[in-house]
Amino acid sequence: MDGIIFYWVCWALWISAAFFMRKSSLRTLVSFYLLILMICAEFHAVLPIGEATGAFFLLWAAGIGTAVYSGNHRSFRFVLAAGGISAGYAGLKLMQMFDPVWFAWSPFYMLFIAIFGASFAAGRDYRSKISLFVLGSCYGEMLYEWIILPVSGQALLGRTEFLDFMMLGAAGCCLGNAALRLSKAGSQSLPKQKVKQSRIV
Repeated sequence: MDGIIFYWVCWALWISAAFFMRKSSLRTLVSFYLLILMICAEFHAVLPIGEATGAFFLLWAAGIGTAVYSGNHRSFRFVLAAGGISAGYAGLKLMQMFDPVWFAWSPFYMLFIAIFGASFAAGRDYRSKISLFVLGSCYGEMLYEWIILPVSGQALLGRTEFLDFMMLGAAGCCLGNAALRLSKAGSQSLPKQKVKQSRIV
């Protein structure tokens, strides 16, 4: 069932934001954004070469906004990593189409593991990791649709499979960030052992 991951993760993130985040403008923004994202998944915008869902544009805008807010858009390393992830995304999807024999397991999850792992390896902090994943996937999807346009006849951006992919990545980023915070909190709560200095008689 395409789209089930998207809606389940969106609702889970909305509940987490609405009931567990501290009261702030960020909590209001995240809660409102997730609701609008679910609504816009059903709306399609007509493009000169095809169509795209409103959710695709919202995810793309969120990736750009996160990169600009954190200042990563000024980093050449970040731009290079985003371009590499986009090319890798498009390349793996083309391999799935023209040479599927290389994908012994589920192509969807193999693509996710590759892009998610590359984003976490290239990103320096939480914001750079999630913006790399979002931007790399969005631009990679655009590149893939542009390459196969002569074959497909029209570009379709923001399909349910892509939305599932993006929300699975969002859940992975949130869980990774939570695990990192828990490990830091645990290490800080441990009592510091005093180093005994031996006297030389």
